[in-house]
Amino acid sequence: MQIVRLKTAVNTSYGVLEGGVVVEYSGTPWSPFRRGRRRLPLKHAVLLAPTLPSKIIGVELNYRDRAAEMGRLAPDEPRFFLKPTTPAGVGPLAAGDRVEVRIEEIGSLRNTVVKLG
Repeated sequence: MQIVRLKTAVNTSYGVLEGGVVVEYSGTPWSPFRRGRRRLPLKHAVLLAPTLPSKIIGVELNYRDRAAEMGRLAPDEPRFFLKPTTPAGVGPLAAGDRVEVRIEEIGSLRNTVVKLG
């Protein structure tokens, strides 16, 4: 059984790949997962990543060569950082909203920080 997550013109859901057809299922693979009636040709579906990450964990300066390129020493103990997968409190912008954008480099990760206000 090949379980896929897909986006159609109507919604995003899970399904099972059967040849060139995706059979849409209700639920998720880790909850009640029931076969539906809708069959969709694979060419009409956009396959997505299997799951949405709840968090992204990074390790700062985890490559000694990269640390040297940046003129820094790799730490003796690894330093971890979390990257949220969704912005907190961000909604649609209105005309006239002030937006500040700044690029931060943490280890070998570049992060874009957006400040509304």
